[in-house]
Amino acid sequence: MYVYFSGLAHVDATVAALVEIIHAFTLNDFENIDLATKLYLKLLLCPSPLMTFTKIPHGTP
Repeated sequence: MYVYFSGLAHVDATVAALVEIIHAFTLNDFENIDLATKLYLKLLLCPSPLMTFTKIPHGTP
């Protein structure tokens, strides 16, 4: 899964929103934890430094 596209605007806000959405799904249903973990890893291992070094707001776990 590559979320980075050439010219994607507001990468920080996009990554933060994705993390919030993934986190919300895990809070609703604990069966989603495995999927959430895989998605978090894909975000962290993304080859684009814009994605991997995005600072997530402190309110997000």
